Amino acid sequence: MKRLFYRLLRKLGILKRININSSIKLNQKSITIPINADVGFDNLNISEPWMVEVLESIDIGRGVFIDIGVNIGQTLIKVKSIYDEIEYIGFEPNSLCVSYVNRLIEINRWRDITIVPVGIMQESSILSLEYYSDSSTDSSASLVPNYRQNSKIYKRETIATFSVDRVKHLWKDKSISVIKIDVEGAEMDVILSLKDIIKSDRPTLLVEILPIYEENNSKRLDNQIKIESILNELNYIIYRVYKKEDNSFESFKEIKSIGIHSDLTWCDYIFSPTKII
Repeated sequence: MKRLFYRLLRKLGILKRININSSIKLNQKSITIPINADVGFDNLNISEPWMVEVLESIDIGRGVFIDIGVNIGQTLIKVKSIYDEIEYIGFEPNSLCVSYVNRLIEINRWRDITIVPVGIMQESSILSLEYYSDSSTDSSASLVPNYRQNSKIYKRETIATFSVDRVKHLWKDKSISVIKIDVEGAEMDVILSLKDIIKSDRPTLLVEILPIYEENNSKRLDNQIKIESILNELNYIIYRVYKKEDNSFESFKEIKSIGIHSDLTWCDYIFSPTKII
């Protein structure tokens, strides 16, 4: 009932003019969800429910959880519902998302969390973040120029990117146990930046890789082949995450190659240094 009321406020345009707090329950834990001028409304419904089971199946241990592509904290909420004490470091170049997530952390009194307002790439630079919807927190925004070739670009925002070498002091001598990467086409660049850490710490990688669709999409294909080459070099195993119709978790399946496909339900992968099934 509460969510229906908020949807009505959103439809009427009222939600954009007020700040309110709501709550959800996940894994028997109550989590406060701030909604600030409509930002955060989407956190009232748990996106990608399959990821909760995936996170529960991973042995995180005492290592640091790195989240590259925080957006409005969708993964952070899931992580904190499972692991109270884990140290989390998130990277997000969208300044509005960073402001919102800092409020989410504050209102829930979560500890051992660092949000860094930059993107991660091979080179430290100033780049353009291209938005493919009119949402100021667009989760499909990409640092790859014209990544969705046939889609309208609503706006561009100038943001900073750092190489991993510029930020690794944040975890000092601690090891990295899990890295989640959701960067809308920039996966290869991020993985190359992380390569030395992947080699030394052997973390589990949770990565979204969008479809190539067809063979003549040469740039996406080349990047995907490079990712597979890096994983083979580092002796990582590729697992595709399969989901049920309600987007809950169904199974993992080891695959040798990501391949050419157009199935948007086949976009989520676990890259593991050891067998997980």
